[in-house]
Amino acid sequence: MKVEIEINKQFAFKKFPHFEKILQKIVLKALENTNSVSKSYNVSLLLCNNEYILELNKQFRGKDYPTNVLSFSDGEMLDDIKYLGDIAISIPKIREEALEQNKTFRTHFLHMFTHGVLHLLGFDHQTPDDAKTMENLEDEILNYISI
Repeated sequence: MKVEIEINKQFAFKKFPHFEKILQKIVLKALENTNSVSKSYNVSLLLCNNEYILELNKQFRGKDYPTNVLSFSDGEMLDDIKYLGDIAISIPKIREEALEQNKTFRTHFLHMFTHGVLHLLGFDHQTPDDAKTMENLEDEILNYISI
């Protein structure tokens, strides 16, 4: 399988070696938990600030606060490539939460990206059982990439 990730504002990760390859590994591992049989996948990643993610959160979820990650699933097939959807991540929010939770920025960012990918694939955390399933998958994927 092949995964292409379109990243906007990648400049934020100058000290994050193999950034795109790690993100691809996360998507591929997450896809193992689905019935999807495409050979190629595409994910769009937007790295943004709190103000921009606040506007997205208001517009699409009716929530008036900045959040860490938002996912917008798609599933459209374009030229044999399955477009999974868009993920928006607020870099300042991730930094803030990483400090509060005594985590590295890198670890927290990869966790939130994984969380966003699972949402694109239809996983959710609306019920305690769904939350536990999603949490277990996040742990499995993060262990896979040695986080």
